[in-house]
Amino acid sequence: MDGAAPVPPLADAPREGILKVGYYHPQVAALAGRLRTTHPHLVLTGAQDPYPHFLTVTPQGAHKGAALTLIADALNVPHTQTVAFGDSDNDEAMLEIAGYAVQVGSLPLLTPHANTRVPQQADLGAFLHAWADRLAATR
Repeated sequence: MDGAAPVPPLADAPREGILKVGYYHPQVAALAGRLRTTHPHLVLTGAQDPYPHFLTVTPQGAHKGAALTLIADALNVPHTQTVAFGDSDNDEAMLEIAGYAVQVGSLPLLTPHANTRVPQQADLGAFLHAWADRLAATR
């Protein structure tokens, strides 16, 4: 054994109070397809590029866009002054809500929601430094 804790059977999982379930499996896209048909009220993210082996299942309305809204409202930050970075389908709602949305990578699903795009995560540092320099120059 590799030191990982044994995974309990799914039958032992709690039946109430679960807010998020994650799956990892090479063929998880087939499960996602079935769940989309049988449980259309759930939010399913993943099971596609850039994370084809991961699937996250949450209740309706539980997504990063809702989280961004709650955090901005709690901090009294206008939504127009929020910035979000995203690279996968679970970022779509967040990019839609953000005042300024940065797509990381090239997932076509995110392109309509982004104000700009950074080719890959490794480029974020340079992007943020250049952005900070532009902000400093306007002050």
